Amino acid sequence: MKGRRWITLVMFLASVVFSACSSSENSGETVSEVMQAEANEAKELVIYFSNSKADGLETETILVEEVTPDIIVGYLAVHNIVSMDTKVNEFQITEEDGKSVLHLDLSEAFGEYLETMGSGGENVIMTALTDTFLQAYEADALQITVEGKTIETGHAIYDEPLTFGEVSLDLDSQ
Repeated sequence: MKGRRWITLVMFLASVVFSACSSSENSGETVSEVMQAEANEAKELVIYFSNSKADGLETETILVEEVTPDIIVGYLAVHNIVSMDTKVNEFQITEEDGKSVLHLDLSEAFGEYLETMGSGGENVIMTALTDTFLQAYEADALQITVEGKTIETGHAIYDEPLTFGEVSLDLDSQ
């Protein structure tokens, strides 16, 4: 898992240097000026993921050029919160009763991945996914579906929007 983080970091740094070099050729700016400007434009993305005991969450803050659902899911995949083949089918933001609600529809791969988890793993996955998206978009709630359908597992039915830190299955009774 640490190897994936290094690869992601190296790829990010390479893209920054490459874009800085190509930009500086055209505009007369130095590479350091371009890199500084890009760093100022970068947005912080906080990714929530499982701690080493899989009983709580940790965070990693990443600088990205823009925040998109696909970028978020990609970073969540690196941390095993979603499977590597999970795709975003649809994403929209709505206003409901004065609250900002995200609607995230994921591919079947996410549903299949979630089904392989015990209650603790499911809790960590749903909380990390929810908290990452809500913080990234500064929203109040997240409605998650798979292929347009309500997610139902052996542990829970996710038919209502989730709020920050809300997912908490009764792990003591499992």
